[in-house]
Amino acid sequence: MIMPKKLKIKIVHLEALVLVVFYLFFSKVFLVHSAFSKNNLLTFLIPFVYGSLAGLVFLYLFSHEDFFPVAREIEKEEEKKEEKWLKKLRHRGKLFTSLVIGAFGGPIPGALFVRLLLHKHNFWYKYSIVVFSDLISTVISLGLAKGLVKVLF
Repeated sequence: MIMPKKLKIKIVHLEALVLVVFYLFFSKVFLVHSAFSKNNLLTFLIPFVYGSLAGLVFLYLFSHEDFFPVAREIEKEEEKKEEKWLKKLRHRGKLFTSLVIGAFGGPIPGALFVRLLLHKHNFWYKYSIVVFSDLISTVISLGLAKGLVKVLF
């Protein structure tokens, strides 16, 4: 008889789930509020700060050892191949990919891809990529939302 594998859900996974639910709810609230707001500074600043903080929190969670226990094994296996490509590409491809995913996907996919693609870099580099991609994401989403509000109303 085949025994089912044990679920490897840890407390960090539950924390992430709760954070995702709260993030998704409040991000929609802030986006709608900002779309109808007349103050341009607050229209941009509130979603940007909220998205940046959310991205930083998710990057921290995704960097946690218990969240991706397989990640260390993958990193070890790919280290030799990565060194070869790092000399050729100088990490520009991974940086660009992380920025594009974060800009069009938002803080959660942005943090995930920074964690997966730029895992060898220092603390400030990874977190600044998340904040910069959220800056681009905020401009895009608020531009679309404000434009839609002006067209409809």
